[in-house]
Amino acid sequence: MKLSHSIVGTVALVSVAFAGNASGAFTNLIPFTDFNNYTTGNLGTQGSWATAGGTTANYQIQTAITANPTGKALAINQDAGSTSAAYSRDAYKAFTASSWTNRTVGQNTAVFNWDMYVPAGGTSTNTMGAEIENSSYYSLGGIYIRPSDGLVYIRGKTASGTSLASNYSITGSYVTLGAWNSYSVAYNSVTKVSRMSWTDKTAGNVYSDLTMYSTYTPVEVDFNSVTYSVTTVANTVYYDNMGVYATVPSPGAFALIGLAGLVARRRR
Repeated sequence: MKLSHSIVGTVALVSVAFAGNASGAFTNLIPFTDFNNYTTGNLGTQGSWATAGGTTANYQIQTAITANPTGKALAINQDAGSTSAAYSRDAYKAFTASSWTNRTVGQNTAVFNWDMYVPAGGTSTNTMGAEIENSSYYSLGGIYIRPSDGLVYIRGKTASGTSLASNYSITGSYVTLGAWNSYSVAYNSVTKVSRMSWTDKTAGNVYSDLTMYSTYTPVEVDFNSVTYSVTTVANTVYYDNMGVYATVPSPGAFALIGLAGLVARRRR
């Protein structure tokens, strides 16, 4: 695992990279959304999202919350419960059927950007985060936060077998709880390397790389509350400012660009 400070001048690169959309610098797989055009209340099937675990009430489009006073965000509510079924949550969105196949030739890196707010003071043993998956639900790169202290975990399919999370590693990095933070996962389907990027609360922008076990085709992105031990504590995490793209640059270069791009966009 490698942690590194982000490059100087990344914000300047953002304008170049994103301005190139019209000329084919990247292909939209899931166009950017800030959820502001969604209807407040149950997420349901708005925006072609689907859900697993819990009930429809556990997935809400909310506005005027403390974390997000000026717009809407997707809230995933984890119930208190004594069994895994009571508190595992998954909101997922697939690429269009032809989006990855019909991407511009050479754009072999899938980049997933999002903002996430994990409230401070939580004690749940679940982790809250997001990832890119393939058709077998293998994680091709994900970032998860422990709500008790902001500890960052990374996730990816790095070994053979049927496990959905062959690598679920503690990074030793922490994000600021009770604040919006920006995240990026970039999976290169040629090199099989995923780069996870986030903002450490003391070190600034950092990243961590994982090499996947095999070459996989990305098919969807997931916002998750992941169960790894029993918890009886209710928790809510908020997601916003999401986009998924295919691009030419290496995972490292574009993940850092994408992360800075999220920071440069409208902040909550």
